Amino acid sequence: MANPASQAKLDLYLEKRAELEAVLQIKRKSDELKKSSNDLYEAFKIVTESTKSVSDTLANWEGAFNIMGDSNIGKTKTTDKWVRFVKPIDKEGS
Repeated sequence: MANPASQAKLDLYLEKRAELEAVLQIKRKSDELKKSSNDLYEAFKIVTESTKSVSDTLANWEGAFNIMGDSNIGKTKTTDKWVRFVKPIDKEGS
């Protein structure tokens, strides 16, 4: 017959070991979440930088079209036509 005190200690040990396994699993999942969050942050940083680059490029197009239109003024011997960029009028704001 087993000693009841020894059985209680064994039960406590098994319970604590199960708790430790659960805590270790939580830590692993937390580490995975941290890595995923960092990867997502880096991806958003790249998207933000790329969006700013596109915005800067598009901001220059009005000037580029105006220069192309101005360079066509006074050339009567050419059949090439440049189109002057005109900002659309915002009718909702009016």
